[in-house]
Amino acid sequence: MNRDEYQAMIRRLEAKSAASPAAYRKSVALFAAVGYAYFLGLFAMNALLALMGIAIFCALVASGGFAGLRIVLVLVAGCGVVAWLMARALLVRFPKPEGIYLRPDDAPKLFELIRETEERLDAKPVQNVVLTSELNAAIVQSPLFGLFGPQSGYLLLGLQLMQALDPEEFRAVVAHEFGHYSGNHGSFAARIYRSRITWTRFWESYAENPRRGSRLITGFLRWFAPRFDARAFVLARANEYEADRCAADMVGAETTARALMRVSISAIRSTKEFWRPLGEGVKSLDEPPRDVYRKAAAYYRGLGADDSAIDALDKSFKSATDYSDTHPGLADRVAALGFDARGVPEDLAPLAARLRYAAQIAAPNPLLPLPLRRTAAEEYLPGNGEEFARRLSEEWHESSWLVWQEMRCKLAEARTRLAELESRIGDHPLTVDERLERASIIETIEDSGPALELYREILAEDPPSAVAHFHVGRILLDGGDADGIASLEEAVLLDRHLTPDACELAIGFLRERGLNSEGESWLRRHDDYEELCDAALAERNAATPDSDYLPPTLDPSETSSVVEAAKRAGKIGKIWAIRHDIKTFPEQHSHVVVIKLKRRFFAIESEADPQRIAGRVVDEAEVRSTFLVVAAWDARWAWERTAKKVEGSLIYSR
Repeated sequence: MNRDEYQAMIRRLEAKSAASPAAYRKSVALFAAVGYAYFLGLFAMNALLALMGIAIFCALVASGGFAGLRIVLVLVAGCGVVAWLMARALLVRFPKPEGIYLRPDDAPKLFELIRETEERLDAKPVQNVVLTSELNAAIVQSPLFGLFGPQSGYLLLGLQLMQALDPEEFRAVVAHEFGHYSGNHGSFAARIYRSRITWTRFWESYAENPRRGSRLITGFLRWFAPRFDARAFVLARANEYEADRCAADMVGAETTARALMRVSISAIRSTKEFWRPLGEGVKSLDEPPRDVYRKAAAYYRGLGADDSAIDALDKSFKSATDYSDTHPGLADRVAALGFDARGVPEDLAPLAARLRYAAQIAAPNPLLPLPLRRTAAEEYLPGNGEEFARRLSEEWHESSWLVWQEMRCKLAEARTRLAELESRIGDHPLTVDERLERASIIETIEDSGPALELYREILAEDPPSAVAHFHVGRILLDGGDADGIASLEEAVLLDRHLTPDACELAIGFLRERGLNSEGESWLRRHDDYEELCDAALAERNAATPDSDYLPPTLDPSETSSVVEAAKRAGKIGKIWAIRHDIKTFPEQHSHVVVIKLKRRFFAIESEADPQRIAGRVVDEAEVRSTFLVVAAWDARWAWERTAKKVEGSLIYSR
C-alpha cells in the first residue's frame, strides 16, 4: 500500500467515523480482534504440533512398536523444529528504553507528581520512570511476549523538556502523556491507542530483523498492519485531543496551550541556535563538550518572548495537520483548547507590533511563553537537576567522542586536500568534479556563503551540473530563500537519483511555511522514485547465471573495498565481478559479485554461512553502483561457470 492509497483509506474512514462513531469503534475493535485471533491461532497450532509429536512418540513406545521408531523420531523432530521456529518468530522482545532509571528516592517530588496524575486521570500506573536527554516525553508499553503477556510501562521524561518548561507547563505535558491511557475520557480510545503502538513496533521489528520461520507472520503483517494502522489512526488522532483535554483538566487550558507553544518554540530554536553551533565546535575543539546539558539548561532559561520566538511560533502555527503523524498541528491543538491560533502577519515587521499581535492572537489570555523564572528541572529534580545533567552529559560525551575524532580527522584531510587543489589552480583549470569537491570542502571548514558563490560559478560555466544545482538549492533553503526550490527542481531533472535528498529538503521547507499542497507534490515525487527503486531491486535480484553479463566497471577503490569486505567476512577462495545492466536505471551499472568460499571442514556454522558472508559484503563494501552478492562452496557452481566466461571478471584469487 503506497502513501496515496493509505491517505485515501484514512479519509474514507474519517467519514465513516464522523457518520457513526459507535459503529466505527465497533468495526475497529473487530478488525483488531482479527489480528490477535490470527496470532493466537498460530500459538495454538504451535502447541498442537509439539503435543502431537510427544503423543505419537509416547504411543509408539507404549505399544512396543520399535520397528517404526526411527520414522517417528524423524516426525517428532520435524514437529519440534517447526514448533521452535514458530515460537521463535512469535516471541519478539522489545529493547528497554535507554536513559537513567529513577527510583522514588531519586526524585520524590517528581514521583509525587506522577502518582497524583495517575490518580486524577484514572490512568494505569507505570512501572518505570526513565530520564532521557530528549526535549520530549512519552509513555511506552512493552508486552512481555511481543503482542501478548503482561505489559511493562515506561514513562520517558526528557531532561531538556524539564529544562525548557516551567513546573506548571511540565505538569501539563505529564498529564497529556497519561491522558493517552486515561479512563476519564473513554477507555476504548486509550486501548486502541496502545494497541496501534504495539502493532507498529511489532511490525517494525520484523521489517528490521527478519526471522526464520516467520513467513506466515510477515505475510499476514504486510496485509494487516497498514490497514489496522489506518483504522486506528482516526481514533489515535482523536485520542491526542482527548489527552490535551486531560491536561487542561489538570492545569487549565491556558497553561496547556502555553506548554504546547513553548515546546514547539524550543524545538525549532534549539536546533538552529544551540545544537548546530555545538556541532560546529568540531572545527576548533579537540573533543566534544563534557557539560552539554548544563549548557542546554542555561540556553533554555535564556529564551524569551523575542522576535525569534515569534518567528518560531509562526512556523509552528503554519505547520498544518496532515496524515504523516497522528499529532494534529499546533494551531489545531491550541484552537481545540479554546484559543485563536492564527499565524503572525508578515507585514507586522517591528518587534513591538509583533509582540502585541502575539499577545492578542490568544485573547482573552496572552499565551506567548515568557522567560522562565523557575524550570521544571529545578522544581522536580534534586539539586536543580545538576547531577542528572552531569551524568547525561558524560554519556553524551562518551557516545560522541569517536564520531567527533573521526570528524576531526576528516577535517584535517579536507584541509590538506583543499591546499592541494588550490595549489593547482594556477597551473591548469580544475575539472568540474574537482571544483565541486573544492566548494564542498570550503563549506565544511569555513562557511556556506563562499561555497554558494563557487557552486554558482560552476553553474555559470557548466549549467548541466546536477550536483551544483542541488547544493545551491540546499544552501538557499537553509537560509530561508524559497528560490532554492527551483534549484532542486533542476537538480532532480538532471539526475533523478538526487530525488530522495531533494524531496526531504523541499518537504521540510514547505511544511514549515504551511505550504502543504506543494509539499504533497514532492511527497508523490519521492514515492514514485521509491517505486522505481523497488522495481530496480526486483530486477537486480532476479538475475540468474543464464542472464547476459558484461565486464565489470568498478574502479580500483571499489574493487579493493569489495575484496577487503569479503576477506573480513570469511575464508575466500576467489571473487569475480560481472556487470548486469538493469532496464529501470540504465544509467547505473549494476554488478553481481560472485564469491567462491574456501572450504573449512571444522568451521563454525555462523562463520561458514554463505548467506551471512554475502550479507556482510553488501553492508560493508563501498560501491557507488548497486550490486548483488552471491556466495557458495561448490566448485561446479553455475554462477562460477558464468563469471569465468566474462573477460576481466576475476578480481581476487587466493
